[in-house]
Amino acid sequence: MFSLSSRLPQLLILALGVCLVACSKQGENRAAADAGVNNPFIVDIRQVGETYDPTTVLPSEISAVVFNVYEWLFDRNFDGSIKPGIAESWVMLPDAKDLTIKLRKDVTFHDGTPMTSADIIYSWDRMVKGGFSTRVSRSLEKLEAVDAHTVHITFGKSDLGFIPYGGFAVLSKAYFEKVGEQEFRAKPIGTGPYKITALTRGRYVDLERYDGYWGKKPEVKNARFNFVTEDSTRVAQLRAGEADMAMQVPFPLVGEIESSPNLKTKTLSPAGMTVFLALKTDNPKSPWADPRVREAIALAIDHDAIVKDILRGYPKHYPFLAPNDTGYDPDLKPYPYDPVRAQQLLKEAGVTDLQFDLPYISGAVTGMKETAEAVALYLNKVGIKATAKPTEGPQFIKWVLQASKNPDMDYVAVFIGAIAGTSESSGGLLTHFSRVTPFAWYSNPEINGMTLQMAGTPDTKVRAEMIRALGQAAHKDMRYIPLWTIRIFTA
Repeated sequence: MFSLSSRLPQLLILALGVCLVACSKQGENRAAADAGVNNPFIVDIRQVGETYDPTTVLPSEISAVVFNVYEWLFDRNFDGSIKPGIAESWVMLPDAKDLTIKLRKDVTFHDGTPMTSADIIYSWDRMVKGGFSTRVSRSLEKLEAVDAHTVHITFGKSDLGFIPYGGFAVLSKAYFEKVGEQEFRAKPIGTGPYKITALTRGRYVDLERYDGYWGKKPEVKNARFNFVTEDSTRVAQLRAGEADMAMQVPFPLVGEIESSPNLKTKTLSPAGMTVFLALKTDNPKSPWADPRVREAIALAIDHDAIVKDILRGYPKHYPFLAPNDTGYDPDLKPYPYDPVRAQQLLKEAGVTDLQFDLPYISGAVTGMKETAEAVALYLNKVGIKATAKPTEGPQFIKWVLQASKNPDMDYVAVFIGAIAGTSESSGGLLTHFSRVTPFAWYSNPEINGMTLQMAGTPDTKVRAEMIRALGQAAHKDMRYIPLWTIRIFTA
């Protein structure tokens, strides 16, 4: 499942998309020629992109196009550090409960309308009405306009993730009042470096450089984002010269591309998202409510083989967090691969006929399908009849939301979440381990309490120690079984 708070996986999308820096030699030539209307820079992306309103839909339902058209309050450098964006400056009090933001005065929407504090208030209100405000801040209590370019935010409790995760996307209040809901959705505008000029849903979106953009203007004037869900097709079109850039290159083809004299890749690693097995155990009668069954599942999976043999060794496996994350624990070791011990544990637990579907989001990231199928095979080898079940993103999210409201709905599923590689770890951990959001499957009162206490601790050193303790407890508890941390390749 996609984390609803982290934008780190979007950093590569944003950086490459905003600049549209060509990763292939043919792309460099196209960029240098400043691609015109009849010769746009072609980008093949995996998402289908049916909706382009980032305040009313989940991240799994929007495409990379959004991050070229809209902007969030806060921006990031490649190293993950925060930098000014449409929020020119800000002051967060030490208790992380009081934030004052100064907006840039030269930001305009694609229709030329200046951006003001009223647009910030409108965007937040739209998120709240749409029911998606929890993906940004679970503690924002009050948001008010001090003046046309100053916004004051009060949090009910310390919120350390609001700034690192970008705040939220900003939409135009004036445009909505002028055109109404239907036109607002059909012809979206933002403050980003590109504006939408044509939209054929399910096929492509055409973008044109917005010359009124407040920041550095991208080199490429026109671009087309083609929706190509099949991994091999994106790469084939790149190699044939039918595309200038292919995003989310499948791991088995990375080496082939890198060995080509005419192509090269760029990568973001770790990309802030971890693929993991989530074991929901609200119901004490669930077989995996027994810690011996959870341990058997953990020991049955050879995560090293998945990374090395299936994913060609490109992603990394971390027991909890990545080395540069707040609270990283170098002493935490991965679960060993021990199918014999797994079978013994199942026998001790009296489990002889355990079977379940293993849902995963189809098309979410490269390698997801292969990983889910491999996990199912490993479980089958120790006597657990698991069947990998591909599920479209919106249906997967709907299913998870239903399960969060029903303690009798238990599952084992392959999720995606902001765990390792997020630098500031508290936001992603709060999303998944606290039980305060519909997406936190983790049913352990002790660990839920540790997460809430950690997330409300503004002192970084103290918080890091608390995160290490949380990681050790979660590792021992085995409701969270990490498989690999995402690495994004673009060619």
